[in-house]
Amino acid sequence: EAIFATSFEAPTPAETVRPMVSCTRALICLAISSAAPIKLWLAVSTGVLVLIYLDVMRGSGMTALRSVDLILFGKVAVPFYVGAVLLGLILPIAIGSFAYFGELSRWLLVLVGLLSLLGDLAIIYCIAKAGLYRPLPA
Repeated sequence: EAIFATSFEAPTPAETVRPMVSCTRALICLAISSAAPIKLWLAVSTGVLVLIYLDVMRGSGMTALRSVDLILFGKVAVPFYVGAVLLGLILPIAIGSFAYFGELSRWLLVLVGLLSLLGDLAIIYCIAKAGLYRPLPA
């Protein structure tokens, strides 16, 4: 009789799936909770990059200066401030900051995604609408 002889039975599929699902859920929860500061930093850095872009364009020449003035103070100022700044930056950052105090529901995450998308579309619209060009000399 062998001392090391053991009977080994293969686990059923249900027994192998349950621990994997629990482990996967734990990893997802850990990833979501540890990614909150990164997501907030990305949202804030997007706002900073928009400001840097506008500042660089102001110093690029008279045509670019007029385009930036149209975005900030002219005919596309309302879509810029309401769409890009409020809907695309301030509201997603505000909603995302609530993740520090508790868990966000799935619908709030969907709302943050939609608001960010609307903000992206608003900034593209503003840049395209305020874009001016100087004709090349003949």
